[in-house]
Amino acid sequence: MIRHCVFLRFKNDIADDTIDELLGDFVLMKNVVPGIRDVVAGRNDSREGLERGFRHGFMMDIEDDEAREAYLSHPTRAALAERILPCLEGGLEGVMVADFTL
Repeated sequence: MIRHCVFLRFKNDIADDTIDELLGDFVLMKNVVPGIRDVVAGRNDSREGLERGFRHGFMMDIEDDEAREAYLSHPTRAALAERILPCLEGGLEGVMVADFTL
């Protein structure tokens, strides 16, 4: 299994409702792409102060490499990326991704 972790740095003027909607759409990907087992999303509430502006994100548990590739190339994901990138500080600079094999 792969844990796909995505951290997002939204622009300060993006409304909380917009952020919640975008993160909710990532959670719904488990209903769209076979092999996604679970998705959790939300606001970082760490008290360490090390988020470097990445105040939101999501984690997705994916069955295997094949399912991860299906997710990464899925048209629904591409459409969601088109919606979210303008909301992030610096576009792609506002995204950090880490995948871990469990």
